[in-house]
Amino acid sequence: MRSLEEYAEEMEIKKIITSMMMSALAFIVAFQWRDVIKETIEVVLPPGEGLGYKWLAAVIFTLIAAGFAMLLVRIHKANIVPDHLEPQKIAAKKIAERRALKKKKKKK
Repeated sequence: MRSLEEYAEEMEIKKIITSMMMSALAFIVAFQWRDVIKETIEVVLPPGEGLGYKWLAAVIFTLIAAGFAMLLVRIHKANIVPDHLEPQKIAAKKIAERRALKKKKKKK
């Protein structure tokens, strides 16, 4: 039976929790920027014609966000970090080594 530590390493609990916390912080930052952008549009645009400009701003920001997301995907696929430094592979290797040691001890 696996220990809790081995299971946690395999599931990468720290990575999941860190990702969730970063997402929550990004959500808070997004709301703050939403208010700033909204007020900027109200100040810059002529009164009475805001809806068309708001649609245009929404489309522009959507395109920028989509481009940034595509850039992040390309960076992720580029495999910048060498294999021997990736946490998943290191953890998997450690688990395999521990299992091999346990099997050797049982055989003796």
